[in-house]
Amino acid sequence: MALLKVKYPAINFKKPGLSSWTEELCREMETTFQTGQAAWANARIADDAIRYPEYPYVYKYKSIDPAYPEWTQTIFAEKRIWAASLDTFNDPLEAAFVLSADLASPKLAAALSNMAHSNWWGCVSLSSDPVCVQMWAHYAASHSGICIQYRRADSFLLCSNNCHPISYRSTTPSVEALDDSIHHVFWTKSDAWEYEREWRLMYPRANAYLSPGLLVPSGVIFGLRTPREIKKLIKKWAPGIRFGQTVSTKRPYQLQVRWENNRDAK
Repeated sequence: MALLKVKYPAINFKKPGLSSWTEELCREMETTFQTGQAAWANARIADDAIRYPEYPYVYKYKSIDPAYPEWTQTIFAEKRIWAASLDTFNDPLEAAFVLSADLASPKLAAALSNMAHSNWWGCVSLSSDPVCVQMWAHYAASHSGICIQYRRADSFLLCSNNCHPISYRSTTPSVEALDDSIHHVFWTKSDAWEYEREWRLMYPRANAYLSPGLLVPSGVIFGLRTPREIKKLIKKWAPGIRFGQTVSTKRPYQLQVRWENNRDAK
């Protein structure tokens, strides 16, 4: 099956209105995503038929706000999740870049930076590692939250060109031309963050939920401190998927996942 290829609007500095985010255009793209997800689900794609087959699963670390449990429930009931703006991330150097000598211009740099922090660059941040101690501490309320597992072959967008692992590097990425080259900045971070093993899904709507049905959870992993009442709620909201528990290993300061009805830890 052909993978989804989305052509984001190119930046047109002579006619900036043509490259602006609009609700109408975004809804058209979301309809395309939903149509693609329906066809993808019916096709029953195998794990070895997707891009990056060595990563069949990605994971979303999640804290749970007891005052707003519906924020978590919608992940399972509607199969969607929040797409954040890069402005809201904890790294103030998100989407940092330099311009090549041929493009050097303060106005151009400002225009590209504005695009990088616009509604076009909604970001769903994921990880390929469900047992990272730091990730549990930073993004799952000090091990009291959850980690949602997604089988990539179940979700059209997770197998598309909109989803890539982060490229970690010690130098700031350079923009060489006024075309889609700016988009590689979205998937580039400092190697100081390499422990996160991050993947990113780009979505054309920032600070909002994805359209329903696009991200299909396949499992939930509970943290070392996840309260019993939270576990009961999640199991009520997400029937039919598998559940796992993080446990310590014989190796110092390392975790593993023990799945229910399966003695093997992964």
